[in-house]
Amino acid sequence: MDSAKIRAPDADIITVVEFSEEKKKLNITSEHVPDALIVVKEGNAGRLIGKSGERINGIESDTKMKVRVVELKLDFKDIIRAVHLLPWVVKHVDNVDFQGNELVVRLKKESGGFIGQKGVNIRLVEYVIKQMFNVGVRVIQPSEENQS
Repeated sequence: MDSAKIRAPDADIITVVEFSEEKKKLNITSEHVPDALIVVKEGNAGRLIGKSGERINGIESDTKMKVRVVELKLDFKDIIRAVHLLPWVVKHVDNVDFQGNELVVRLKKESGGFIGQKGVNIRLVEYVIKQMFNVGVRVIQPSEENQS
């Protein structure tokens, strides 16, 4: 996504993940789910977005994609919120952390909305995380922890 680098040369962009084709494969048609995620270093989102959103609007216009910006921090909830079909669902997330070669998402309570019908919601999140960090995503619901 060269448009982001051209329109926001002072934003410290870490990576760009474009997933519009994955959305099509998963049959996600909601206009609330972006087509691409631009990950910047903490404190750089404003530089990418620009005054009154002119930079991000220009990027969206250039690329014909809906774009979301996330600052990279150790709180992975922001990344999940940015790409999940139901952004409010992160209120059910207790903890997100790396365990070996997986990003483990522990839920406070069971949430079918987090996984989605036929696993669609979590598969999109996992696709983006895989593109960013080359790791899978595992969701642990409270009932699964009680069985261990």
